[in-house]
Amino acid sequence: MKKKTDKRTNGLMIALTIAAAALVLLLVIGGSLFRQNIWKRAAAYQVGEETYSVAEVEWYYYTAYYSIIGNASGYTEILGLDTDLNLSEQQCPLSEKGESWRDYLLGRALQKISDVSAKYQEAQSKGNVDEAVIQNNTESALEYWRMRASEAGYASLDQYLREVYGGIQEAGLRKVLEQEYTAQAYEEEYIAGFAPTEEELHSYFETHRKEFRTYSYLYGYIGTDKALAEEVCNASDEQEFRNMVHDLTGTECYELLDMTASELGNDESKDWEWLSDPDRQEGDTWCGQSGENYYVLWFLGSEDGEEDWDTYAQKGLQEEYLKDWNDALAEKYVSHERFWIRFVGK
Repeated sequence: MKKKTDKRTNGLMIALTIAAAALVLLLVIGGSLFRQNIWKRAAAYQVGEETYSVAEVEWYYYTAYYSIIGNASGYTEILGLDTDLNLSEQQCPLSEKGESWRDYLLGRALQKISDVSAKYQEAQSKGNVDEAVIQNNTESALEYWRMRASEAGYASLDQYLREVYGGIQEAGLRKVLEQEYTAQAYEEEYIAGFAPTEEELHSYFETHRKEFRTYSYLYGYIGTDKALAEEVCNASDEQEFRNMVHDLTGTECYELLDMTASELGNDESKDWEWLSDPDRQEGDTWCGQSGENYYVLWFLGSEDGEEDWDTYAQKGLQEEYLKDWNDALAEKYVSHERFWIRFVGK
């Protein structure tokens, strides 16, 4: 009886030893793979039949990130963005859904990928691709990126992309560039077929007359203190408003001049609703909220858009034309996130 028990005990110990060794091996291999960034080759997003790795998604993620930083011209604090902190722990005031900066940037990246990929795949299926032009454009773009890497002091383009754009390598960059240039050429070809009549333009303008007004106003980001934002909104004149924003934030107001409806958002936006109110008067103020942060607006005035009505109508109709097309492509080339999407961004 004792021998049987000893055998079972020995067998259990051997099994546990093997399991422990396998776990250690798995951890070692897994740690090595992560250190080598091999995991960044894993599929994170899919559009139709095309899949995109973690690194390829991060290319779009960091492109959006650097674009915002560049446009902020050194005033990222106005946007509540601290580039030294984890983006997933900072709320993004640009998001109407109260997202973190990480989630906001990822959303922009995935939208861009979905748009490019759907047009790329449609162009491929229709045979509307001038491969020579696409390759020439791609090679020119890669040469530009190699030059940027060299000027930044990196030994290779791969090293530059890995350290600045998250992990994509030259082969991956070539893929996304080829797709972008194909999508761009296909969209240009599609737009070339847009030719509205004078009657259609006039009808569109009359229907959307309110949207063709342009609006000018001042914008000041205040932060999480609602009382301070409301205090600024009680400013007696424009100069006092400007001074209060500067004193509270250390930066000047943003001057947003001649903004069209499409640039402001849509009729579901509270800002748009406030700005487009027919009773809105110069000097009116607005205290808005995005997530936990507050901002203030000072209304400067508006114009009816009559002078350039045909230009506005042409642009508006073209946007509708493209939107219908994009919506149809999105239905045809369905996109969805894969497991590894959770590792995109910082």
